[in-house]
Order: sequence, then C-alpha cells, then structure tokens
Amino acid sequence: MLSSHLKPGMTVLELGCGTGSFTRELARSGAEIVAIDVSPELLEIAKLNCS
Repeated sequence: MLSSHLKPGMTVLELGCGTGSFTRELARSGAEIVAIDVSPELLEIAKLNCS
C-alpha cells in the first residue's frame, strides 16, 4: 500500500485522519505524519491510538 513508498525523513500530510488507524500504519514507515481532522473528538482519539 502507500506506506511501502514512504521512507524515514519524509513528511506526510493526512487530511481527515479520523481515529488514526491509518495514521498509525503510516507512522510505522518512519515518516513524520501530520494528521488533520475537523473533529476535535476524533483528533483526541487519534492521539491516543498513535501514542
């Protein structure tokens, strides 16, 4: 998938991160992930899921 194209040191902007399940997978590549969502509640869940 997309994460196979990512390398450490890259920066990825994820729009609409939701609960962060895909964000967590992207971060495993070593890339820096900037995740954005319009829902503050979902961002809090994403923070917990990715910590």
